[in-house]
Amino acid sequence: MAFIGVGVAEVIQQLKPLTRLMNSSKSVSMMIKNASNKTLCEPRAFPTSAKVFQIPPSRIAPGSRSALGFRKTPIGVRGVEGVVIYKVEGTKENLCIFYTVPYIGINGFRLQWMDGNDVSATETLSDKMAEIQWEIDNEIKWHDEYTDDFKASGFMIQSDTAHMLVEVSNKD
Repeated sequence: MAFIGVGVAEVIQQLKPLTRLMNSSKSVSMMIKNASNKTLCEPRAFPTSAKVFQIPPSRIAPGSRSALGFRKTPIGVRGVEGVVIYKVEGTKENLCIFYTVPYIGINGFRLQWMDGNDVSATETLSDKMAEIQWEIDNEIKWHDEYTDDFKASGFMIQSDTAHMLVEVSNKD
């Protein structure tokens, strides 16, 4: 599976400069591709154990993509971990994206749709999503989550400088 019009290898190439700029042994560079017919808006980010390096854009229009990044804090003891939420404009749907690149252990992530107008990016949500994360092995495996109208697909590469790709589309 590849992003519409963009191959996985191309997206990883586009994320590498962001990773180098973050200058950290533990980091996550994330590309979000909006292939749906709705704008992703009202981002909320809670880095449980990370520093936001590239701020999530306030809107990701249909047919566009955007990169954001998180890196380990100098005194952090958990590696890089947190949650990013985007609301789907004109709906009550919220896409929650959890990520973790721990000091010791396997990288993990989780995509989850949450319904409501007041979904908050908090340590509680991050911890809850961490309990049900998908652990990443050395091969690329896409994971999908659905609502009645939308699909979120994503994967993360197993590395200390991890790349994560997430695509939001209309459910076919």
